[in-house]
Amino acid sequence: MRGEIDSTRELFYLSGLRLGRVRLKRRGHFKRREFKMRLKSLLKYGIPEMIIEAWTHRQGDYLLPLQERAVAAGLLSDEGNLLISAPTSSGKSFCGEMAAMAALLRRRKVVMLFPLKSIVEEKYRHFNDCYAPLGIRTVIVTGDHPENDCAFEAGEFDLALAIYEKFNRLLTVNLDILQQVGLIIIDELQMISEEGRGPELEMSLVKTLGSEYSPRLVALSAVLHDETELLEWLGARLIRETVRPVDLLQGIVMEGRFRYRSFNSGLEGNEDFPLAVEEDNLPAALIEYLKNDEAQNLIFLKSRRDTIDASFRLAAAVNWKEASGTIAELDNEEPSYLVRSLRQVLSRGVSFHNADLTSKQRQAIEAGYRRGEIRVIFSTPTLAMGVNLPAETVFLETMKYRSGEYGGKPVLAPVTAAEYQNIAGRAGRYRRGRENCPGRAVILAGSPFEHEVLWSGYIERGNGNKLRSALADADPRGLVLDLLVSGLAEDKASLERILEKSFYHVQGGGFASDCIDHAIGGLITAGLVDGRNVPTPAGAAAAESGLGVTACCRYREALAERIPESPIGWIALALSGEDIEFARMGLSGTEFRGRFYEKLVYREYSEKLGELNTFLGAEIGQRPLDYRQAAILKGALLLTDWAEMCPAEQLEQRYQLHLGQIADLGETAAWLLIAIGRLIAAGDCTSEIPGLLERHAFAVQYGIDPALEGLFRVAEGCLNRGDFRILKEHDIITPDTLIKTGGDALKQIIKPEGKIETLFSIINGYLKEDLMNGANVQSVIPGGGNSLRSVRGLHAKPSLVELDGRYEGERYLVKLDGVPVRLTGKSFKYLVKLAGSRMLNRDGWIYKDDIETGFNQARYLYRLKQEVNRDGGFPWGIFENNRLGYYRLDVDSSRVRINLGNLQNHPDYELRELAERLSPRLAG
Repeated sequence: MRGEIDSTRELFYLSGLRLGRVRLKRRGHFKRREFKMRLKSLLKYGIPEMIIEAWTHRQGDYLLPLQERAVAAGLLSDEGNLLISAPTSSGKSFCGEMAAMAALLRRRKVVMLFPLKSIVEEKYRHFNDCYAPLGIRTVIVTGDHPENDCAFEAGEFDLALAIYEKFNRLLTVNLDILQQVGLIIIDELQMISEEGRGPELEMSLVKTLGSEYSPRLVALSAVLHDETELLEWLGARLIRETVRPVDLLQGIVMEGRFRYRSFNSGLEGNEDFPLAVEEDNLPAALIEYLKNDEAQNLIFLKSRRDTIDASFRLAAAVNWKEASGTIAELDNEEPSYLVRSLRQVLSRGVSFHNADLTSKQRQAIEAGYRRGEIRVIFSTPTLAMGVNLPAETVFLETMKYRSGEYGGKPVLAPVTAAEYQNIAGRAGRYRRGRENCPGRAVILAGSPFEHEVLWSGYIERGNGNKLRSALADADPRGLVLDLLVSGLAEDKASLERILEKSFYHVQGGGFASDCIDHAIGGLITAGLVDGRNVPTPAGAAAAESGLGVTACCRYREALAERIPESPIGWIALALSGEDIEFARMGLSGTEFRGRFYEKLVYREYSEKLGELNTFLGAEIGQRPLDYRQAAILKGALLLTDWAEMCPAEQLEQRYQLHLGQIADLGETAAWLLIAIGRLIAAGDCTSEIPGLLERHAFAVQYGIDPALEGLFRVAEGCLNRGDFRILKEHDIITPDTLIKTGGDALKQIIKPEGKIETLFSIINGYLKEDLMNGANVQSVIPGGGNSLRSVRGLHAKPSLVELDGRYEGERYLVKLDGVPVRLTGKSFKYLVKLAGSRMLNRDGWIYKDDIETGFNQARYLYRLKQEVNRDGGFPWGIFENNRLGYYRLDVDSSRVRINLGNLQNHPDYELRELAERLSPRLAG
């Protein structure tokens, strides 16, 4: 209620009250709440002093009130699920971190779930910096890091940071992962209402709650209108905070006045605000205000173009200090028009932050803002959740672009109340900015009518959100298939029982008996489930890949009609499914009406018209494409050029998209290509197409020739896509050829020269890490002249490979020239199978499915190479690949020794059988 204080709240007492209105002055009138619990008091909860010291450095000497209450409620114990509902900046994230460390100290593995990859990457850097020196193993579990999937499944981690979708997929593949997890922390639980990510998060928790395992759950959420249903669903206790350590004044500016409401007290106020908003010239008024304000500000505008235009207008109006550190970080980026624009505005301490930028570019901007060298960032509302940047004032437009429900065209729509709260919460962060200074979230209004609409829609609505399960709009066929493939359900009765574990069921929704019958019937018709409710190989491939049922059916029907003959045909097929938003192709009205890409096909891809028409469902040249078809065609042409390493500036010019959008589209298309490969393998395990699609997916995701993959895995951190293109032009495509070329020669073609020093430093790190007793040390540091110094020939193969197989420290022992190397179980099995094929077959080749059935042999072989190269200090290639799916141990069988006794007693039956087959050969 306006002007009243809720006595149930813990408030900051306010002064400056006036009769009739409440005036909340910007600074100096907030009595700070007394913080009573010192971090050092956590010693009695078993938290070591070295961890408390690290926390004190970031947090200060005291816990925030929310954190104090959470500790008292059992946060650091291992009993009972918790739901922590609190506003932004109240200390929720640190609650999760404390719970994680407490669980790790009890030798229980922890999984932390986040909605966005950008958040995961940021958290990984944070946890790695803080806890890697203590020996805590942290892994990222996202689509960008498939190399960590096997480590996660094998439990080779202490702390795993995952996005909702990836965690749900891994549980579908192997629900027994939960057996080794003691604690799951769910960040941003309110996302369960979001249409895209909500069902993935809810289904992962349905599987967790419905399984035989009982990891503890600690859920973190924004302030909610009513947590009753969530508490019932999770079986959790509530820790609720409605007050921020630093107050937030949320309001609207119009005609030079700021009308606001205090987040903490609910009291309203008015004050002069030097921003004269005119209905038709709002950007100009904002620029005029910002150039005279000394604080750091975040401004959220409705479109990417608006953020770039506004940053240029502000940069032209100010003469602020150059953001030199950020500009230096961009020196390693592939040349592009957008990076050039970014450097221009950064030269005046201004930046934009939107989906046009790559993740690395956004990280550089965020770091520059935290250092204080960037004064103002213009961003889009879409990226607000992934932007962990505090500001004294946040300005926002309340509109954003979304994909239309029918045609897929982008349309303007209001930001939701939940999105507004997330954006507004960036202002006034604790331990940031000026002391005792409340943050301000300012909506800009151009008319009295707009003012009233915005006030009632965003300010008067209150701080809480009512959650609604997104499963209400999900395809029941996909939910049923997911549960059947995971093994958690096997018939209609068990499906009903498990689905009763959903938040949707707790809210009064549900899947009626006839709904489940209809879903099962649809899956049987689609060939994804058989008459016994058992998933078919195609059904398992779809669920484990994360494909929707509609998209899966579309792909299978298209493949039955025609197999693509070219990379562009495969990309067109991948993009034609239902699991991708057409708005991501960025097809403008001008491009669509001008039929740009139909003309481009005729100019450059006329021989591909047949397969493109098949997968687009079109008749290019005979009738105009609809918007959906034209968007898919644009995406296929773009990603074909991208995969062929076309320079970024040419891509920007031709397709009117920037690197961030291209990379994002490429990542999605790569996932779909691999999923299609799995569908093909489900019907024909001898097909070579899945392997070819994996290579093509690499090119589509990274915009780099697959021949460079080995070099990319080593040099990704210091070379950009343009550098890889230059190396390819000089026939430098592998780490071996790079090292043979020499440092001085490389400095002539790769600029700046410092990249080469960094690159060889990375290579040395791979070769020298964890060497046993200093043996086999190899140096490839650029030396004098044009040569590289090498203690031992880089390309030398080991003269003796001993597969001992003794089980030591959860690993299996092998020796390379007498140097012990301990391999994980999967790597040891792969190495033994390669060696066995060398001994039993004349040519030594073994097909990938004979090593292990499935689709991830290349990943595990790469992991084997990493373990041998790292732990043995031996840059041995280990295996050869004929590119047709066959592999061979890259050393003659005469150099291999196998301890048959240990192999015959190995727990893996395949290795025991192999030992029996090898026994006569070795005895002879």
